[in-house]
Amino acid sequence: MCPQDVVSMCPLAVFMYVAVALFIAGIARMARRYATMPMHLRWELYPVPHEVGHEHGGSYLEYVEWWNRKFPKNRLAEISELLKELLFIVRLYRGRRTVWCFSFPFHGGVYLLLLWGASLVLLAVSGALIPADLHSAVSAASLALGYLGAAAATFGIAGLTALRLTRTMRMYTTPLEYFNNTFILVVLVSGFLAASQDPSFSTAVAFVRHMLGGPAPELPPLVAAHVILLGLLVIYIPYTKIAHFIGKYFTYHKVLWDSEPLRIGGAVNEHLNRKILEALSRHEITWSAPHIPRGRKWAEVGA
Repeated sequence: MCPQDVVSMCPLAVFMYVAVALFIAGIARMARRYATMPMHLRWELYPVPHEVGHEHGGSYLEYVEWWNRKFPKNRLAEISELLKELLFIVRLYRGRRTVWCFSFPFHGGVYLLLLWGASLVLLAVSGALIPADLHSAVSAASLALGYLGAAAATFGIAGLTALRLTRTMRMYTTPLEYFNNTFILVVLVSGFLAASQDPSFSTAVAFVRHMLGGPAPELPPLVAAHVILLGLLVIYIPYTKIAHFIGKYFTYHKVLWDSEPLRIGGAVNEHLNRKILEALSRHEITWSAPHIPRGRKWAEVGA
């Protein structure tokens, strides 16, 4: 806990700064790893959102001598499709409706909790950014975001964990996935316990204000315990499957929707050609078939 008369930053505030720094470093490391991976096996599944005129199927490959033409791209449609997936998880809704019923409230709850965190920052610096007449409105919004987000996320992660215990999903659920879900659930439950000692989030606002340079507040035991658990989760996330959100951009933009042609307007795309040659010569083939000799590289086999 942080005594009120301590002017310097208390250990819990330092711990949260370290946790956030490690989170950012871990996410950056993961993003760099994805970005520097060898070229993927292009899926060529259509329609691709950024292809103008083919929103309902087909592609530029239907045109005669398409390699001699240039085609515009609708980046707005691509971003819209990605946001629809991130916010509403539409593919899961279409394919696994039962899982979606828990996955959607969980992810939606997490988004609301992120907005709740932003509202705490606004309230912490309210004197500089928020007029006095808007302070009560932001406080009410913060309460709604916090409680609704925590309730939705808790319901979702509890349901997802229960689904993994069913016979259908239990056979391919690893112990680590049970641990991840349980860890998240423990942090959310600790948040409700902390709210029992800080129902108006005034202490939470004071703690955020302290992290931004204000005086150190006195944290009740359950609030301090929640801060510690939350910090540990923040540190843990970038090194687990929980951080799959980083892969969304690369999965969609660099795999599912990558329809970059090898020839553009008749000229060879040198950057893409170089990546293809690098991928073909990267590894030796470790299996064999009548038409595929073992120990050679794909560039040699295809020559």
